[in-house]
Amino acid sequence: MKPKLVAFDVDGTLAGADHQVSAYTRQVLAQLPGLGVAGVVITGRAERSALGTARDSGLTSPVVCCNGALVTDPVSGERLWVKAMDPVAAHDIVAAIRRHGLHPVVWTADAIYASEESVGSQLIGHLNQVEIQFGPLEAIIDGQPVVKIMGGGPAEDLDRACPPLEEEVGLERSMDRLTEVSAPGASKGDAMAFLLQHLGVDGKDGWGFGDGDNDRGWLALMGRVLVPANGYERTLAMADEVIASNAEDGVAKYLAQHLLG
Repeated sequence: MKPKLVAFDVDGTLAGADHQVSAYTRQVLAQLPGLGVAGVVITGRAERSALGTARDSGLTSPVVCCNGALVTDPVSGERLWVKAMDPVAAHDIVAAIRRHGLHPVVWTADAIYASEESVGSQLIGHLNQVEIQFGPLEAIIDGQPVVKIMGGGPAEDLDRACPPLEEEVGLERSMDRLTEVSAPGASKGDAMAFLLQHLGVDGKDGWGFGDGDNDRGWLALMGRVLVPANGYERTLAMADEVIASNAEDGVAKYLAQHLLG
């Protein structure tokens, strides 16, 4: 049956190996509204980047960004859902990230901050097409609402650090070189539950495409779970179907075959 909603993560899922959404994928997504299907971008990327992806693809449904801390209408720009972190918890998370040898990056709704340049900050700046601001993270946490914290580093460092960080402070791996966490009640799963209610759609009538550990919560709400072949082990394990990898435009090809005909 035709879904009422199709949702897709960006990095590792919708975007290719170069972290760009291809022209072909944008052309396929642009056909969803005409079919009466809500196309939902759900990503860890910053609001500006996530809105750009939706608008460039002709999508009008609210966008979930900052790993679930923000839900924003791409047409009006209105923020429908904003969840900030407790400052004490944010300080503890930054300390834990450093203790395990990674570099913390702190996000507010409007800017991204790091205390020093690192593999993680460079990648985050590239993905979101923003200039990272540098300074003492403690002052940022005490002075502004924080919506997300990430830890970055070489992939082998994350292999070692992610399991204890997930257990200690709830960080989940989103990419090979990045792990992230938002406020309690502000995960991608929480934001998707809010969005389904906002749109009046039953998750059972939705298709979800995601690859990362931080996608598992919201994918569990979907009636059909599609995971690209490059997905992480725990996410692949919950798939109803494994599709072509993100490097092969797997999401767009699946939609073209099974929805657009």
